Amino acid sequence: MDVSIGRNVYDTGELGFELACPNCQHEFDPETLEWAGPVSQWYESGAVDQLTCSKCSTSTAFTDWFTPPFGFGNLAFSFNEWFLKREFVDYVSDLLQHQVVWVKAQY
Repeated sequence: MDVSIGRNVYDTGELGFELACPNCQHEFDPETLEWAGPVSQWYESGAVDQLTCSKCSTSTAFTDWFTPPFGFGNLAFSFNEWFLKREFVDYVSDLLQHQVVWVKAQY
């Protein structure tokens, strides 16, 4: 197990990702949606910008657009070759009293 402390983006590695509006689930091509700017701003300042869906006009936090989910945080636990269960992730979330994002990655 590895522990990372400090602001970082935790992605899915070789598994890739899609960008979809969390409200209407419309999928967007990562090449055409401006998502890198909000990620960079979050990395520098911690500010969570909104993305506006061109299909339903809803604005939501850019952090909610990644499928599968990415983690944006200041603390991370990496488990290599561990078969975690949802109950464990929920337990850690309860213990920390904070939202925990389970990022499944392959490198």
